[in-house]
Amino acid sequence: MRFCRRFSAILAVSLSLVPANLLAQQNKDRSTEVTPDGPGPVHRRLDDLVGDWDVAIQYKIGEKVQEGKATCDAKWILGGRFLQQDYHSRFQGQPFHVLQILGYENQKKKFIELMMDTMSTSVLHNEGEISEDGKVITNQGESRDPTTKKPVKLRTRYTITDHDHFTLEWYRVDEGGKEEKTVTLRHSRKKLE
Repeated sequence: MRFCRRFSAILAVSLSLVPANLLAQQNKDRSTEVTPDGPGPVHRRLDDLVGDWDVAIQYKIGEKVQEGKATCDAKWILGGRFLQQDYHSRFQGQPFHVLQILGYENQKKKFIELMMDTMSTSVLHNEGEISEDGKVITNQGESRDPTTKKPVKLRTRYTITDHDHFTLEWYRVDEGGKEEKTVTLRHSRKKLE
C-alpha cells in the first residue's frame, strides 16, 4: 500500500513536469525559428541604407535640370520588417517632406516601396527585386502625372556603392515606352562629429 502511494505521488509529479518541460522546449525552439512573415536575410541586405544621410539631388522639370540638397534619416520600423526613410528639403522655397517605406514581402518574394510627400495626397506603390549581389534594388509601378492626371509608369533603382554611399534614381516611362531619368538622389553618410 505504501509502495502504491509513493509510486502514485512520483507518477503525479513526473506527469506534471513533463508538459512543463515539453512546453519549455517548444518555446525555446520557437524563439530561434524565423516565421514566414518575420524579417530574414533579404531584409538584412537593407542594413547599409540605415543611418543619417546628406543627399545631393538632381531633378528634371521640363527640359531643365535642377539641383538641390536634402537630409535623410533612415531607420528600421515594425521589428525590422520595413525601412522608413524620412527626407527633408525645400522645393520652390517651401519645406518639403518625403516619407518613403522600403521592405521585402516574404509571401510575394518582392521588394515593396511606398512613397508619400507633403505636396500631394497620392501614394506611390512600387514592387521589385534585388540583384544577386545585393547591390541593386529595382522597383516598378505606376504614378499619375500631376499636369495631365494620366497614369505614368515609374521605375526606381537603388544602387548601393558601399556602406557610406548609395544612389536612388527615378525613371518615368512615357506612353510611347520611352524611359527618361527624372530624379537622382546621391546619398553620403553623415560624418559623426
